[in-house]
Amino acid sequence: PFESAAEIRVWIRAGRRDACVTSLAVLGPSDAAIGLVRFSRREGDAVVGYALHAAWRGRGLMSEALRLTLGRLFCDPGLSRILARVAPDNAASQALLT
Repeated sequence: PFESAAEIRVWIRAGRRDACVTSLAVLGPSDAAIGLVRFSRREGDAVVGYALHAAWRGRGLMSEALRLTLGRLFCDPGLSRILARVAPDNAASQALLT
């Protein structure tokens, strides 16, 4: 989980090194990055990961970001499955997938 917008920006920049990775910022009311949804596509699979700044959790923002992202991915005829990368001890993130 991210504790600052600076950490989110670092994660976005790291994804730019890989042409198969797309990073999407989740923006707060003042257009500051408060979270991130990232996915990679390889050989018919998409792997999704996500994180949200602690101060913004519990407001449905990541649910909405995932709904929009997954909606686009499910429309991609080149994908055969979508996987999620979630920490095993993060029950809140796991709950977003049910």
